[in-house]
Amino acid sequence: MSKVVVLEGKEYHKDILKEKIERALDNYFSIFDAVSTQDKILLKPNLLMGAPLSEAITTHPVVIEATGQIFKERGLRSISLTILEDL
Repeated sequence: MSKVVVLEGKEYHKDILKEKIERALDNYFSIFDAVSTQDKILLKPNLLMGAPLSEAITTHPVVIEATGQIFKERGLRSISLTILEDL
């Protein structure tokens, strides 16, 4: 079964998003118990279509930046941003 966490946020401030994302990763997914510093991490943003950031159709770049920073601070150095959509 898939897990989904919804956390309220009104603006895209990296420090605030980073705290919320880190809390979700620690409390709901325990991801850092499941990976080692040798593992490769893939961040897959939602890139449904080209649209202004204000429309919130795609993953905001600040979300990717904050998530990548969390992984790096936890010692995960091999992080790949991949554009991959289902066929």
